[in-house]
Amino acid sequence: MTILFYEDHEVWANGLPAALRGMGHFVYVPRHEEGLRELHQVLRVVQPELIITVGWTQRRTPPYIGAIRAHCAATRTLHVYWSVEDPTHTDVWTLDYLERAAPDAVLTISPSTVGLLRQLGYVSEELPLACNPVLHRPGAADPRYATDIALIASCYPPICEMRQHSLRALLAGLRDGPWRVGIWGPDWDQAETRVGLRIPDGWWRGPVSHGEIATVYSSARLVMAPQNEPELVSGHTFEALASGALLLTYRSPGVVRWFDEGTHLLCTASATETVVTVGRYLADEAGAQAIRLRGRAEVLARHTYQARAEQLLTWVSHWLPEKRRLGRLERRHPLRREYVDPCPTEGESAEGRLRLTFPVPRPQQGEHLVRAELECFAERVDQGGDVALLREDGWCVGRRYLAARGLPHYPFQAGWVRWDVTAVVAQASGSTSLTLDVASERGLAATWAHAGWQPANDVLMYRRSSFLPRLAVLWSRAPHAP
Repeated sequence: MTILFYEDHEVWANGLPAALRGMGHFVYVPRHEEGLRELHQVLRVVQPELIITVGWTQRRTPPYIGAIRAHCAATRTLHVYWSVEDPTHTDVWTLDYLERAAPDAVLTISPSTVGLLRQLGYVSEELPLACNPVLHRPGAADPRYATDIALIASCYPPICEMRQHSLRALLAGLRDGPWRVGIWGPDWDQAETRVGLRIPDGWWRGPVSHGEIATVYSSARLVMAPQNEPELVSGHTFEALASGALLLTYRSPGVVRWFDEGTHLLCTASATETVVTVGRYLADEAGAQAIRLRGRAEVLARHTYQARAEQLLTWVSHWLPEKRRLGRLERRHPLRREYVDPCPTEGESAEGRLRLTFPVPRPQQGEHLVRAELECFAERVDQGGDVALLREDGWCVGRRYLAARGLPHYPFQAGWVRWDVTAVVAQASGSTSLTLDVASERGLAATWAHAGWQPANDVLMYRRSSFLPRLAVLWSRAPHAP
């Protein structure tokens, strides 16, 4: 099979593409410097049967999304998106991307997100992260990385609550211990504000390349890995086990779903438990080695990218003939989510400082309205006051009060204001529209996040509409709305 894996980041390029090549398939991965012109050329020359996109890097921007979407529609090429940012970023990234890219099928690392995506009409399956045994394997210790305990992780802002808990449980108790600790990854100079940990001098060793991960793990007596979400297993978990490490990680439903504690790896839930566990197994080399061997055997048997690629190709063997025959995959589930972006009222600011108008959508044949909400997010409010939502005939649907605020921390839940407009949409005619009036009698001036806006930590990566207010409508194909 001819496959375009449209992502060059080394974390992803060394995973599924390498496994698919090892199985005899031709896989084209773009060079980092390739842009939109090269993408058009690759689509024309390579003529892939399958296109796989992943993540939310710059290659997920509108020009690239549009080129792939148009190509797949014209040639009936199968487009599969591997969503590796769920469930943390499903609402602010995944659903927006799916609406704009329209992939035929969605693979996600999150088992709970599979159900949501299927409800919304997408063909979806779970595809977890894994390891590449060619890169992640035991090797000789390197004096540059020699430690008792090694951790490879980024010190992220407080986005995933569980990640912060797991890092504190793993590291907090070690500060007064006798062990040599090495941490590799970016931004650990900000650990005190981001994680609530003061990292002792000498612990942070700086970044490490993806190709050196296994060497770091092979040079440590024990390896630690945090977890991000209760249902997930982080990529470093699989990579450390494949590298033959004695792994200590945070105890979570995702970890115990795939691995047996005390057999394949070690778990902790507190700083006190970490100290006891580290002391026990660093003093018991025979017991530690037995866990290392069983852990590596388990991950090589079940959690390699070759195993993931085999599962992917099983699904593709059913999806590709259907795409070629029908030009699409049949939507087998009852819900469809629709977003309506606003149009500036004539004579008003294009960035929506005064009024924004939303045409009310109509159902497709056989659909029923489930719910309709107008979603607004204020980046800044200069003066607190009422904001009115007006029907086309001028009738006020409702008002909300916006208090002055700065931009809250990601995932930006505190700034949302929502109106339930289900009844209005249900009664609407084809010409009906709703208008958001943000120039109230109190002189309120709200600045909405708009198309050119980027948050300070840049995590939203080029979303076209960012937090521009929008009308969110949920339709059902079932006889009655749930």
